[in-house]
Parts: sequence; C-alpha cells; structure tokens
Amino acid sequence: MMETRLRHSPRQRVAAICPSFLREFSVEVPYRFVCDGGVNVSNFLFHIVISRLLGPAHYGAVVRF
Repeated sequence: MMETRLRHSPRQRVAAICPSFLREFSVEVPYRFVCDGGVNVSNFLFHIVISRLLGPAHYGAVVRF
C-alpha cells in the first residue's frame, strides 16, 4: 500500500508544534514588521522633507531635540 503524505501549510506546522502564545506571536509578526517598516519610512520621509524646507542651520535645531 502506498503511503501518501499530506502537505500542511506553514501555519498548520507551527500550530502543531508551538504552544498557543507562540502561535499568536507567529501570526502577528508579519503585521508588526509591515507596520514598523511603514513608521520607519514615514519618519525618513519627514526628515528628508523638513531638512529641505528648513535648510541646514534651522534643521540642526530640530535634530538636537
């Protein structure tokens, strides 16, 4: 008799191995990664725009704080 292997998704594999809090953590990580990346990009763009608008002398006062 031929044995067939069932293919499980990565989420199903994690669910079988990890306790519930690790499962929840593994599901939330991609969302957290995307949100943190969005905040970092917006912060970068803010500093680019403000530095161009204020110029070096005035932008230095903003960066010190």
